[in-house]
Amino acid sequence: MGNNSAKLTTPIGTVKFPQVSRPDAKGKYGIALVLDPKDPVAAKWFKEELDPAIAASEHPKYKKVYKDDKSKNKDSGELEDTGLVILNFISHYPINLFDSKGTAVENVDIGWGSRVRVSFTLKSFEADGNKGLTKYIRGIQVIELKGGASAESCGFGEEDGYVAEENKAKKDVPWDE
Repeated sequence: MGNNSAKLTTPIGTVKFPQVSRPDAKGKYGIALVLDPKDPVAAKWFKEELDPAIAASEHPKYKKVYKDDKSKNKDSGELEDTGLVILNFISHYPINLFDSKGTAVENVDIGWGSRVRVSFTLKSFEADGNKGLTKYIRGIQVIELKGGASAESCGFGEEDGYVAEENKAKKDVPWDE
């Protein structure tokens, strides 16, 4: 039996498919992070941290921990490789969020294109005859926030009435599955 799990933190990447503020229809939270394997920081992380963690895991032959990122060609509609890689992360619990200084924050709507780091546990699994590796989110550090709905984008201005309290940081510890 190899190492059952490893705790890792990604370099800064770009967000796709954010499901951070609210769970999806199945009750799961998640995020996809796009990294450039030619970037020196990302290349070093893959070589020195992620790839050795995969090799040391219980199911090292299941390298589907990351895959080639694809985007749709505007003319043909065909999916084409972008030259980047994408990592998908999940959580069964609300995600601990932090700002660029490491301060815990709540109610941050992370949008497509945001720049973040993801702390995660790489864990082997066996279920229903399937074996593999999954990436459970421990926390997300928001470096550059993009997207998400704003009051202005929804057509709302300032009115008299209810005023939300200042964000109160939660003291949850990261979830390890």
